[in-house]
Amino acid sequence: MHGPKLRLNAAAAQAIGLALHELATNAGKYGALSVEVGRVEVGWRADGDSFAVNWTERNGPPVSQPERRGFGSTVIEAMAKRTVGGEVQLHYAPSGVVWSLTCSAVNAIERNTHYKNCEPSRRPGPSPPRNPVLWQPPTPAVH
Repeated sequence: MHGPKLRLNAAAAQAIGLALHELATNAGKYGALSVEVGRVEVGWRADGDSFAVNWTERNGPPVSQPERRGFGSTVIEAMAKRTVGGEVQLHYAPSGVVWSLTCSAVNAIERNTHYKNCEPSRRPGPSPPRNPVLWQPPTPAVH
């Protein structure tokens, strides 16, 4: 795994996480992770206005495009693509499955984190709403 430290927004994290989970499940059953020497490389990058994530299988058994398309195909391709408004490429190369997702960075990366190296904000968060039943005015100071 390789890529810069960044934070995905919730929708992108869910869609990409589901796609990677489905890819890992398939790799474990039929692909590179089904054999001891098989390897998977996962990488991501943010270049200016674009964000990309890649999955590449190596040293596994030969793969070919599935004969039928099920829910997993929808998760790997359409769901990820629609959620981030990007493009998905899926190749069944003889050496292993290669999947990539490319989209606009603003559709995937949490706002204001990419350019601040994902350091957490030091500003205090908003105060929780006061429960009027439990809230009591401050006691005046006695001098």
